[in-house]
Formats: sequence, structure tokens, C-alpha cells
Amino acid sequence: MGKRGAVLLIVEDDLEDQVLIRRSLNHGEFDDEIHFVENGEKAIDYLFNRNEFSDISKYPFPDILFLDLRMPKIDGFQVLEKIRKNPKYLDLPIYVFTTSNYERDKLKCYDLGANEFVTKPMSYQEFLEQFLILRRKWDKQ
Repeated sequence: MGKRGAVLLIVEDDLEDQVLIRRSLNHGEFDDEIHFVENGEKAIDYLFNRNEFSDISKYPFPDILFLDLRMPKIDGFQVLEKIRKNPKYLDLPIYVFTTSNYERDKLKCYDLGANEFVTKPMSYQEFLEQFLILRRKWDKQ
């Protein structure tokens, strides 16, 4: 039996990465409710229960947000900035999971309120390890 499930919101525009993330998180250790959105605009809509995400029973408040940086419409930096300005989201753990390995991006994410900054690994095994580390870290808090 898995540990208590959490509601995860994963903001990721790359379909291959979505598949890797889903496989990693469905590894069996946790029984999480996983919601994917493909851009920052939809992430904001989800978090503020707007438009297609207005039904809170179908789109509950997330326990953890996994956020890509490089996305169409609204990027991860803008999502971070917008949600951290709202007191409702000050305690929401936000894990930036991105292909960027630039120190300036990392520093900017931390300045905007990210809890973790992880450069995306390339293999399924690395994805699994990184997501399970972050997921366990949240579960211990």
C-alpha cells in the first residue's frame, strides 16, 4: 500500500517529459492525484480556479507544484511571481524542474519563491530518482 497521496500540479509543455514524470510518480510508492497543464497560463487558471478549472472538486488545491521554466504563453518565472504574490500560495511547495542549468535562472527562481531548483535529468531512471527525492522531501515536511 502506498503512502498518503498528495495532489500534484505539474506544469510541463513537453509531452515526452510528461510521460517520464507520470511514469516516475506512478512508480508505486505514493498514491498521488496528478494534474498536468501544458503552459503557465493554464497553471494560473488552475491555481486560481478560473475557466476550465473552476470546479474545485475536479481541480483541488495542489499540495505540490512542479514547474517547468521554458513554456509558451506564460513562462515559469511569471507563474512563480504571480502566485507568490498571493498569500494563499505562500506555503505551497514549488519545485522548479527545468532543462536550464544557468545559475542566474536558479537564483531568480529562489528569489521569486521556489523551494527547489532541479535541472531535468535525461533518462527515465534519473527522472524517477529526482522525482522520488523531491516527493519524499515534501512528505517529510
